[in-house]
Amino acid sequence: MEWASWVFGQIDFPEHARILEVGCGPGGLWKSTSKAEDLNWSAYLTDLSSGMVTEARAALGASSRFRFLAADAQCLPFPSAHFDGLLSCHMMYHVPNLPKAIAEFHRVLKPGGHLFVATNGGNHLKEFWQFLSLVSGDEVNMTASHSFGLENGADQLGSCFSDVKLWRFKDALVVPEVEPLMDYARSSERLSETQLNKLEQILQSKLGSGKPIHIQKESGLFSARKGLG
Repeated sequence: MEWASWVFGQIDFPEHARILEVGCGPGGLWKSTSKAEDLNWSAYLTDLSSGMVTEARAALGASSRFRFLAADAQCLPFPSAHFDGLLSCHMMYHVPNLPKAIAEFHRVLKPGGHLFVATNGGNHLKEFWQFLSLVSGDEVNMTASHSFGLENGADQLGSCFSDVKLWRFKDALVVPEVEPLMDYARSSERLSETQLNKLEQILQSKLGSGKPIHIQKESGLFSARKGLG
């Protein structure tokens, strides 16, 4: 199942819910679903980057269900107890002050409101980072340094929220060509041009057997609830 469809399959925001997405990026999560229309949701899509907000508005602005705003997760510009649900996907490990952001999520949710937060685990793209380690000479693993991951997210959310649960998304990458991996390696800005050339040679050799490269993915979705008290 495709990621966005799976995420919306877990979400149980009620009909006519007022929803906040924190870290919406270009709005890609919503492009594959009609839930906002079908369930009469009204959704504020926010991102720290005004450029991402502009892209999200261009992609989804034709629907009256969405509003768009540049906003910091650590200081959300909304009244307390304003939203029925809050969604944040693959964003929390970029936040400098996680306790402050989690407290803000709690503040803007209504009592009984639902929170859904997606993130990665320590083995996400493990084989890819091993390839980078071969050419850099150092152990490289971006996900190991995540301040908010599948391994530690529940404890952090539990500081403010109750009924914290985790659903894991089963998925993997099967890569038959070198270029997608090279594009991703370049985007990480971790390797010099010499190291990138060496990486390309290693990947070409790996694919020379005629078999694709398999890379595990480790993502999941936390759910939690704001107490009624």
